Order: sequence, then C-alpha cells, then structure tokens
Amino acid sequence: MTTELIEPEERLPLPVWAPQAGPELKRFLDRKPAIAARLEEEALRVLGACVQPGTQQQTAGLVLGYVQSGKTSSFTAVCALARDNGYKLVIVIGGVSHILLEQTINRLRQDLSLADSSAYKRWVMCERPGFGVGDDSSRLLQRTLESQLRGTQMHDGIPIVAAMKEKTNLAKLIAVLREAQGANPGAYSEITALIIDDEAHMHTPDVGKAKLSGEDYTPSKIYSLFRELRSLFPSHTLLQYTATPQANLLAAIHDELSPDFVKLLKPGSGYTGGQHFFGERAGTAIRTIPKEEIIILENEGVDAPTPSLKQAFASFVIVCANDHIAQPEIGTHSMLVHSDVKMAVHKLWYSWLRAMQKNWQYLLNPGAPPEDRQGLDDLFKLEYAQLKETASDLAGYAEIMAFAPLVLANMHVKLVNSGVHERIDYSLAAYWVLCGGNMLGVGYTVEGLCTTHMVRPAGQRLMDTIQQRGRFFGYRQNSDLCRIWITADVSNTFAAYVDHEEAMRDHLAQYDLANKSLRGWKRLFFADSDSKLTRARAIKLPLLGAHPEEWTRQQERHLHQTFTSANRALAAKFLATLKFARAPEVSGATGFTQHQHAPCSLRALREFLVDYKFSSDGDEARFEVIRLLLGLDKYTREFEQCDVYWMAAGLLPDRRERKVGKNGKVDVHQGRGDAGADKAQNDSRYKGDASAHHPKRVSLQVFSYNLKVEPQEIDVPFIALWLPEALLQIAAKIRAEPNYRELLE
Repeated sequence: MTTELIEPEERLPLPVWAPQAGPELKRFLDRKPAIAARLEEEALRVLGACVQPGTQQQTAGLVLGYVQSGKTSSFTAVCALARDNGYKLVIVIGGVSHILLEQTINRLRQDLSLADSSAYKRWVMCERPGFGVGDDSSRLLQRTLESQLRGTQMHDGIPIVAAMKEKTNLAKLIAVLREAQGANPGAYSEITALIIDDEAHMHTPDVGKAKLSGEDYTPSKIYSLFRELRSLFPSHTLLQYTATPQANLLAAIHDELSPDFVKLLKPGSGYTGGQHFFGERAGTAIRTIPKEEIIILENEGVDAPTPSLKQAFASFVIVCANDHIAQPEIGTHSMLVHSDVKMAVHKLWYSWLRAMQKNWQYLLNPGAPPEDRQGLDDLFKLEYAQLKETASDLAGYAEIMAFAPLVLANMHVKLVNSGVHERIDYSLAAYWVLCGGNMLGVGYTVEGLCTTHMVRPAGQRLMDTIQQRGRFFGYRQNSDLCRIWITADVSNTFAAYVDHEEAMRDHLAQYDLANKSLRGWKRLFFADSDSKLTRARAIKLPLLGAHPEEWTRQQERHLHQTFTSANRALAAKFLATLKFARAPEVSGATGFTQHQHAPCSLRALREFLVDYKFSSDGDEARFEVIRLLLGLDKYTREFEQCDVYWMAAGLLPDRRERKVGKNGKVDVHQGRGDAGADKAQNDSRYKGDASAHHPKRVSLQVFSYNLKVEPQEIDVPFIALWLPEALLQIAAKIRAEPNYRELLE
C-alpha cells in the first residue's frame, strides 16, 4: 500500500478573456472621477475572469473587498462593463432586508443614470419582480426577455433586476423567469447573464442539516433557490461580493456555489479600516465600555443612559460643532448606537437619546443656571480633551460650546430596526443619531459616520459576524475625530481580525494574480483559539486546529511495513546530508544515551517533514500544522537556522527499545531521569530525551527504535519536533484544510 498527496486538477490556470471598456462604463466612471481609474482596472479584471458572452459555461467568482470599502461601486462598474461586452441580463441580489435592498436600488438608479429619459435604451430597471400593485416589474422583465429571445427588441436596453435575498422574493423572481422562458427549457442558452450576490456570506452558503437522526440531508432554502436560479442560464457568472468570505470559502469544494476564482479589491485613498482603528490608532480612537456597565445593563430596571453613552453623545456633539466652525463644507454627520438584538431595548435607548438631546439643549444654552450645567460641562471638557489628542487643530472649547445647542436643536434621532422600514433621507438634516441593532450591521451604510457606541458583546465570537458590525470602517473626511465605544472583548476580536484578514488576503492574492481556481486552494486561516471563523453549519470542510505544546511527537507506530521502509530510507538520506557532532547542549548524555547534533536549514527540515509518512490521523494532523507553519516565510524568516538531533546515533539498534502501549502508542520521551537526592546530583544527571533541543530554534529529533511487539519490529523511525514560543503562538492560530493522504491499495 502507498500514500500519495492528491493534487487537484483545479490548480491549473483558468481561461480568461479581455473585455473592452465601452460607453456604459465611461458614463458610470464620469460620475466618479477621483476613483475612475481604479474602478475601471478592477472591473476589467473581474469581468475578464467571468464567462465570455456567447460561451456555454457557468462559473462562480468571489470578489473580496474590505468592510465599507466601495464594493457597491465595484459591482456597478462590472455591471456597466458587462452591458458593454454583450451580457444580456444582470440580476442583483442586493440585501437581506427592505432597507438594504432599497439602499442598493437607489445606488444603481443614481450611478447608472436610470432616471434619464432615454435610460430605457440602455437599461430596463426591474425592482422586486413578483411584488407590488399590478407588478409592473414582472411584466416589464418578462416582456423584455421575450423580445430578446424572439429578436423583436426595438432598443438595446437589457434588464437589470434588483431582488431581495429572501426566500419568497427569490422564488417569485424564478417564477417570472420561468414564465418568460416558456415551454423551452433551453430558451436562455443565448442569453449570457451576470448574477451579483451582494453580501454573499449572508444566507447564500448552505447551512442546512438533517432535521432528525437518519433523515436525508436537507439544504437550506436560499441556497437551494440560488442553485435553481443558476440552473436557468447555461451561460452565466455568479459574482459573490463580500468582505467576510469565510462561509463561502468553507463550502464543500465541489459545491455549485463554491467559488471558482477570486478577485481582490483594493480600497481607495482615505479608507479607514481595521489597520487604522485597531493598529496604530487603537489607543485613542477606541474607547472601552467598562464591564460594570454591561453588568448593569443585564439587570432589569435600568432607566437612565450609561456613562459611556453620555460620553459618546457628548463627543459627537463636539465633532459636529467643530466641523461646523472649521469645515462647514463637511455635510452629513452621523452617530450609530448599536444596543442589542431586542427591539424593546432599541426603543429604550432611543428614548434615552431623545431625552439627552432635549435636556442638553436646555442646559447648554446661556440662560441655563450654571449650577445645573456644571456636571454636563465637566463631561464635555473631558471629551474635548480626548478629541484634542488626535486633532490638534480642534476649535477652541468656548467656541464649540457656543454652537453645541444649535447642533442639538438640528439633530435627528432615528430608530432603525426591522420594525421600521423607513429609509434615511440624509438631505433632511446635517446631524443624525441612528439607534437600533442588527439592521445597523452587515451591508448598512451610514453616511458621515464619526461616532459609534456598540454595547453588543462578542457573543459566540463569530469573526465574520463581528467584523460586519464595523460600520465605522469606510471613507472618512476627518478620521482624526472618529471615536468608537465597544467592549474590550469585541475590541480584541476586531484587533485579531486585522491579522486574520491580511493573512487570508495574502494567500488568496496568489490565486487572483495567477488566475488559478480557488477549488485548488488549500484553505488556510489564522484565528485565535477562542474565536470562530463563521457559523458552524456553514462549515462543510474539515479543518485542522492546533493546541500545540513545545514538543510535537509522533505517537503511533506504523501500521504498514511500506511506511516503515519508506521512512527509514528517507531518514537515512536526510541524515546523510548533515554534518553531525556530539550534541553539546545535552548534559549527562553518556553511554547509550549519546546523541549527535547538526545544524540544518529550515527548508531542508520542512521537505523532510512533508515526505515523512504517518499511519494515524492523529499524528498526521499534529504534524500537518507544523508543516504548514514552517512553510510560511512571513513568520519563519528569523528561524531559518534550525537543529537536528540524531538520538543515540551510531549505536546498535537493539540498545534503544520501546514498549508499545495497548492503545498502539509509543512514548518517545519516557523517563526524564531527573530525580535525585540533591541539586548537584540533578545538575549532573541526564535530563531525558526531551532536553535535547536548542533553546531558541526549531529542533528535530530522529529516533530509531526496536519495538517490543510480536513479531518484534527492528529499526523503526520515530520523530519529535520542538518549537520556540514565538512559533507556538502562531501555530495555535492555524485553522487549515488537511492534505488528504489516502491509503491506496
């Protein structure tokens, strides 16, 4: 029997084509001159990896940006370019709520100039087909598709459909498409479609499960509807836009919705993201909500705003007043208050904010009694000093406080949750406070956001969920005045996500630049041991997790003689390339415990570990994490020099024996040999095989044992590897899809 590493065919480069920028893309880019060059370059790269119009292919692509970095502008540019290059239908699945869908529709109408009197010659806008009085969108979509299919279309306008990512909405869209298709199941073969899945990590991945033990597996509903939608079009591309792709990347490799390719989006100048807020700026921009407040809020009967909410509200008023004085061209200013998942809590916090607005407006007016406003004045002075730490050009305190009552008088406090479907019309006021819960999370854009108060805890520590709550990320005209109140736990999760995100993007960039299929990418993530990448039901791939100790030891003997022979030959060849001498670091190593030591390059050591074979899943998993770690140059550059210890080198094999436990395991480091009557004796005695390593470098031990089994196994290789603390910390964060080493007869 042999073991082979299965290399997926999908590692080969994918076919690409060269779309050409046309009038529709130019019309869109003319509206965004500052970022036009970047948007055009990205759109050409993205569409070039999609299906070429006229070819009977289906593909799915992951388009990865940062939170609030301009993904809507990106997919709008791709839509415009698709129209220029022969796509006949665009479907945008644009939100998981009415508010988010309306937000997307408004952006499409504005950016594609759909209000122009001649827009029908370019686009036929169909909003939520299957809904509305008379349902004009359904009839319009059906009539346009039928005209395309019959060749009777008078103008070149192509349908652009906007639908909500919700099972009833998707089902009605599919029904309209099937009705236009008629009795011919292949009717759409000549129509190349582009399907945009915005916030693709939400609901699209399959989170279904068997309802009862023994029942067949049942896919989740929206996932099934996406598959049905795709099945209508023999020629189409599904583009999955998201900033948190963990659920999409952890779909089963051969799942229809598992992305075939990836394209990374770069943020434009002025973007403030995780590195800005949770890197060098974390000390001032991030304000910690004390644990005591959380405890108080969890108790019933809280009837007054918390100290941190007062701080945040005061900070927001100062920022608004300062910008009115110093930068009047800055228009909308917003504060986001993300309190809880419960709508009853939203209403309570909303009442607090309204009460503060009214009370503070009175107290900050010159006519208010000084003794009544003293406590409020102290609060404002503290927040002013805190803002001054990052904004040295802040207007004078007295001048700001003179404008504060005017800011409060012109401020709109708005309740935003699933029970309130009103859109925010930012043209009505300059200052907004938005209070709610989940509706203020994924996909929701808050214009002019500068102050955030988010008391929501880390909860289950789902990294993608918490990252999507970061509405404070984005393009900020005055990021020096941005402040974010969150709990320490949530702050730590955001900070950890920065490293996780950049490592993930680094690995995916190789597949973007080389245009390789993502189905050939071995999934590799970095995450703290107490964090979860995404919801458990979305994870369809096995992942290795490590809880490494200093020593990673091979524990189980080989089940097959071919493994023993292969490893024996591999070890002999590897050891022969090294120059050994007596191991100086091992005190008391005399007699049959003598060991030999040799320096070695990390590259050579890793190549040895990659070729070394294990019989058990346990040993394979433990060393697989080490193999991955040692192959990451970013983390191992300073550890290029490592050490190999040939344990009891050159002695007769029968002098190194080990018992095999009933569980089939061997303890390579049994017997420490450090017991004794006094310290002097202990210092001179041999400390055991576990002491044979360099104190600061990666160290590999190679053993050759005679195993006490029936029949006895002679000269059986075993290995153990020691990692310094710096690498242990990194190894503890690795979550990786294992190499599948299958035993082939």
